[in-house]
Amino acid sequence: MKLKKIASLALAGIMAVSMLTACGEGGNSGNTEPENPVTPASNAVNYANQTLNSVSKDYMEYVSASWLDEALEKTATNKGDFSAVEIKDVFENNKQFSLWDDSWENTMAEKIVDSMSGKEAYTKNNYKLHSFGMMPANKTDKTIVWVETVSGALDERMAVTSVANTMSDWMVNDGGAVPTLDSDKYDCTYDLAISAVKVTNSSLTVESAWVVAIAVTQNVTEAANALA
Repeated sequence: MKLKKIASLALAGIMAVSMLTACGEGGNSGNTEPENPVTPASNAVNYANQTLNSVSKDYMEYVSASWLDEALEKTATNKGDFSAVEIKDVFENNKQFSLWDDSWENTMAEKIVDSMSGKEAYTKNNYKLHSFGMMPANKTDKTIVWVETVSGALDERMAVTSVANTMSDWMVNDGGAVPTLDSDKYDCTYDLAISAVKVTNSSLTVESAWVVAIAVTQNVTEAANALA
């Protein structure tokens, strides 16, 4: 009986090893290594927050958002949305200025907005005034999405800060944000989600471009009394 038990355990061990080996060799195990490695998370949030001054820090902060990361990567790597010709154009112009109206940027912003089902969202070009210059008539939250492209010749810090500096200045100095109160009835706070990816095309040799997306959400809540 003891020998039979040992033999049974040995057989079970051999079967287990065989099954593991079979799984490791392929088939439909679902554990095969992806064809392309996962892109590491960027430092966009950290770099963007470093551009905020004491005034802007009072009501805005850059944060990460997985939904924005996914939507940006999907559109930025789609050659139909951002072609090799456009990537090369961004690279060669060494563009460091942000909030321009390039057609491919608008296309990518529209794709991100389309992914935001169930939310009131706009691109910078299809929302009146391109800003949060007034309280929405329906007193509901809304999001405006910007996509900017910067030459891949720059490192990530320079690419992200060139966009974030312009955005932060616009929010503070150019009427981008409404006052925090509207007739003492509603409060507004702001969340700025930011994401950045660097893309190229297999037909290019050294050219690449950074694609930076910022989604600014205006949160509207009814004002309430609080201890002073």
